[in-house]
Amino acid sequence: MQRSTRWPTYALAGAAGVLAALGLATGLTQAQTSTSTSTTQTATVTVPTATTKTTTTKKATPKPKATTRNVTCRESLVATKAGGDNSENFGTVTCSTPFGKGVRHDTSALAAPTKTDGAFSGGLKLFFNTGTLRGTYHLNFTILNKVVTYDGTVKISSGTGEFAGVTGTGTTSGTSDDGVHSTITDKLTLKVPPKKKTTP
Repeated sequence: MQRSTRWPTYALAGAAGVLAALGLATGLTQAQTSTSTSTTQTATVTVPTATTKTTTTKKATPKPKATTRNVTCRESLVATKAGGDNSENFGTVTCSTPFGKGVRHDTSALAAPTKTDGAFSGGLKLFFNTGTLRGTYHLNFTILNKVVTYDGTVKISSGTGEFAGVTGTGTTSGTSDDGVHSTITDKLTLKVPPKKKTTP
């Protein structure tokens, strides 16, 4: 008959302590392993890039400028009032672009006349289909062999209609066989303003 062997109480307590220690160590090891194998996540922050706006400045449209034109006008005049201190002429006129054909009317005063020369000074108007020119003139004349020769200057001071604002100066010359019918040529340098836009 075998005898049962019993562990002393202190031996059981010591064994329990060893097991407990082993269990604690195992738990710590597992915790350390779990911590070391965990993946660290990095937060990515997207910073918006500032956009620079480009401002485009429109260039101002240059204003149209006045143009200078050399204009030649040829006139056939008839003295409707001749002699004395004053005279008056009517007649046809044909000018280069942009004026065209029209009518001339002028008045003048006779200055310092002699039997062979003198001068006229007065105002003139040129009438065209789309406007008029107005100004003054000074015309010297000489008489030789019954032929009158004219030579002088012209000043255009204003216009109307399509020729509003036109100004300029020039020379005038011509002849007459009888002192009543005259052929005159004006050579003008005119400043023509740009045309204004019309509203439809």
